[in-house]
Amino acid sequence: MKIKNDPIIDSVIKYLQKNKIGIKEFENQLIVKAVELNNGSKAGGANLLGLSTRSIELKFKEWGLQKKKKK
Repeated sequence: MKIKNDPIIDSVIKYLQKNKIGIKEFENQLIVKAVELNNGSKAGGANLLGLSTRSIELKFKEWGLQKKKKK
């Protein structure tokens, strides 16, 4: 399979190699950064990435990043 030359993909590959991280860690960083850029809004981060808010919530839960509910 031949993929056309894409400078963004090339940059991501170089970033992964330079930082010695895998795609899962990159996914984590990307999602967390998108939420941070939206002032902590999971809905805003999801919208930025073209994901559902539920997807972001599930990832945060999987990573142990969900906020504790106040009693």
